[in-house]
Amino acid sequence: MDEVEIRVILDHGAGFVHHRGWYANPGAADLSLQAGSPAIDAGQVLTTAVGSGSGTTITVADAGYFHDGYGLIVGDTIQIGGTASVVVTSVNYSSNVLTLASSRTWSNGDGVSLPYFGSRPDMGAFESGTVQASLPAPTNLRLQ
Repeated sequence: MDEVEIRVILDHGAGFVHHRGWYANPGAADLSLQAGSPAIDAGQVLTTAVGSGSGTTITVADAGYFHDGYGLIVGDTIQIGGTASVVVTSVNYSSNVLTLASSRTWSNGDGVSLPYFGSRPDMGAFESGTVQASLPAPTNLRLQ
């Protein structure tokens, strides 16, 4: 397969894009980005901070992108603006409030997303420059 069709949300709405050379080896299901791919730093953050502040709770425009692990696994690791990554320990979906494992400082409108390298997240299945690892099996599971 030398051409890949990826459904993306464009600034003007949903659409299809056809690009050669974005991905390392799509025919072998390797959707990591090639060096120099125009998809690097071409994505968008998932949501934004609502209001400025600091501490371990942050209100975001849409908390639905994140999870706290539901008591089974570690919650999402997120990045707020340009700060270091932090783990989400609780999500209040009705008030869009995330509780964080450690204190952070943010400004109104700062991007809140899964961690990324560069100026913005990449478009694609994987963030370039990362090593994809398998998640550990959950522990402390009980059948009731």
